[in-house]
Amino acid sequence: MVTANYDPGFINLEFFFLKLYEFFINAPAATPDLSREIFWFKIILSFLTLVFAAGILVLGVKLFRLRRNEIRDFVDILESSVKDKQFRNRQWEQVRRHIDSRQPSDWVLAVIEADKLLDQLLRNLRYSGENLGERLKVVDRSDFLTLDDAWEAHKFRNRIAHEVNLVVTEREAKRVVALYEKVFREFDYI
Repeated sequence: MVTANYDPGFINLEFFFLKLYEFFINAPAATPDLSREIFWFKIILSFLTLVFAAGILVLGVKLFRLRRNEIRDFVDILESSVKDKQFRNRQWEQVRRHIDSRQPSDWVLAVIEADKLLDQLLRNLRYSGENLGERLKVVDRSDFLTLDDAWEAHKFRNRIAHEVNLVVTEREAKRVVALYEKVFREFDYI
């Protein structure tokens, strides 16, 4: 007894399609009674081809619209980010104008406005808390390299707010605003 160990290791699709092609080409001549069924089979296959082609076309158009909307949304996000940064830069320019003033009251305003910017930064970074001090308490040192500078600047701002007879010197105000600037630069906030 002979055993066949035939294992081709692949499927010859070219041979399969050739035999299918030969069947449809030669079948009507070989068997006239199948010609009608083959004709309808060709009609059905042609119809299905048109349906699938239309489906591909519709999906292509929808994909194109989806891509266009994604690009439009991305551009809107970029524009809003740029506008937000421009707004923050205007706020920072206001702080710079106050700190460069000769008036001590402007120096105090510079520190207070810089503290407001720091509060906005922490809110944007999604730190929770009812006020800036509480938000600074939940910050992890590994996420915020200038945390000590932020604390020092905020504590000075609290002194301004709570000490009635505090005299703010130009040098001290500029030092504190520089601390705020260092924090903002770490996060590319200004």
